[in-house]
Order: sequence, then C-alpha cells, then structure tokens
Amino acid sequence: FFGYNMSKAVYVAATKQYIGKTTTCCALLSGLKERFSQVGYMKPVGQVDAKVMGPSGQVIKVDKDVRLFKEFFNLKHCSYHDMSPVMIRSGYTKRFLDGQIDHGKQVEDILRGYANLQKVNDYLVVEGTGHCGVGSIIGLDNAWVAKQLGLDMVLICSAGLGSSFDELMLNYMKCEEHGVKIRGVIMNRVVPGKVDTVRTYIEKALSRWNVPLIGCVPYYTYSPTLKDLETLFQEEVLVGQEFRDRRFESIELVATSLQKFLKIVHLPKYQNTLWILHATRIDLLQGVLEHIEEHKAAGGQWGGGLIL
Repeated sequence: FFGYNMSKAVYVAATKQYIGKTTTCCALLSGLKERFSQVGYMKPVGQVDAKVMGPSGQVIKVDKDVRLFKEFFNLKHCSYHDMSPVMIRSGYTKRFLDGQIDHGKQVEDILRGYANLQKVNDYLVVEGTGHCGVGSIIGLDNAWVAKQLGLDMVLICSAGLGSSFDELMLNYMKCEEHGVKIRGVIMNRVVPGKVDTVRTYIEKALSRWNVPLIGCVPYYTYSPTLKDLETLFQEEVLVGQEFRDRRFESIELVATSLQKFLKIVHLPKYQNTLWILHATRIDLLQGVLEHIEEHKAAGGQWGGGLIL
C-alpha cells in the first residue's frame, strides 16, 4: 500500500468527526517509522489550537494534533509552521467571507508547508479535518486540498454496514467531484464479534468502486501504558522501566482503609490495575509491596502499576 503511492504521502480523512481519525493516523505513523528512516505529519487546516514554543523561543499557536504528533513521535526535523499552515479560529470564517482573508495566501501556505516537509521526510501522513466537506466555506475542504497536493486519500469510517456505507458514499462523491482517488478504507471501532461480518460485506460494497478495505479495527476499551502516562504527565517511570509497555485494564484511586484495600487487591479483576495512592499513605504502599512479594513467592508476576 505505502510502496505503491509514488508521491510518498497519503491524505487521511474521515466520514464524520470523532471516529478515531487522529488515533488511526498515530497508528499509521507508528507503522511507517518501522519502514522509513524519516517520516512526518501535517494538518493543513486546523480548528483547535495549542500553544507551543516556536524556533525563536516565542509562543505560537498550532493545531493541537500537530503538537501531539511532533512531541510524541519526536519530529524535530518538522517545523511547526509547515505542519500547521492554516488555523481556523473564532471569527475566521466571517473575515474570509468579508474578503479580509486571501484564499490564495491560504493555499500558498499549505503548498509551501507540504513542499518543505516533503524535502525532509521519506513519507508523510497528511491529516484532514473531519469529513471530506469540512472547510468548504473557506474553499479548503479536504477533498480539494488533497487534489492540490496531488494525494490519494484514505477514509476512516465508523463500524457498521448500511449507515456506514451511506456515509462513505457522501465522501466518495466529494472525492469524485475533485478527482481524488480513494486508496482505501479503514473501518474503526468494530464490535469484536462482528469483525468478520463487517469485513466481508463492506468489501463487497466497496468492490463497486474498486476501493479496497485496508482493515477493521476492533473496538476495545482504551488501555493506557506506562509510556502513555509518561507522555501525559511529562515524567519518567521511577521503578520498572522494563514494563513501560505494560497496559492497564483499569485505573483506581485508593482512599480506603488498608484492610479493605488488601481485600480487593487480590481479586482477579484487579490484576492489571494502575493504583493511585496518596504519598502520605505509607500503609497502603506497604500493602502493595507485600502483594507484589506474594506474587513473586508464588512464581508469578504482578501485572499492576502504581502512581504516588
């Protein structure tokens, strides 16, 4: 899939908001880092900004997802200005319609940023904003931007059959209007027991467009790792660095007595729990340590974690 796309970049859009487009882009970039020595990320049109430190030490505002990708994937070779060239803030649309914002300047900024990122990356993930029509009012909908960049598109769709395909159809028509090829579809948040069914019938439905189903992502409750928490809190694991990829099925704040805590910590449902203890509760901390030693004595390994 990635080798066939000679432009060395792909445009990722979704059929609607909040269905996991950014999360899917994270997965794509993570996989690409294993295939290419240098990968990058771009969000041509952003809507929600975040404050970051610019190259000269000044505070600038970029799309919040750009900040996420640059920091999490350590994209030091990618400039914030190139990664987030256009931001639609409050009042932007009215100013555009009043003729106060130049459409040509918007396009120039996007093309410049893309060209700069292409020079320093072997492959580039370009993330759109929402579905293919988002941004139409300022002349920068996802399908149109993908066309200007000369990129094929991957569509992220929520799980289902009839309603999901209806959403795909609307976005497919928008891409057809601008002559953008849909390289593939990813079905996200598929109920685990229905993965095979969704895969079979969505593939049949997509065959009329000659568009492949790239994959079905099962819907599981989010299970953070210690590495995720390091990024969230901007801190390092103090003990047990070898378990930074360990996942936790639940997170529990402990504010009970030691006796009650010792009763629940032994229950099977809490074997992969991240416990949050107040630093003054030395009794609970000792209880956790004793519990860990019991696991070791029995020849097992404790699957939990601890935040003080």
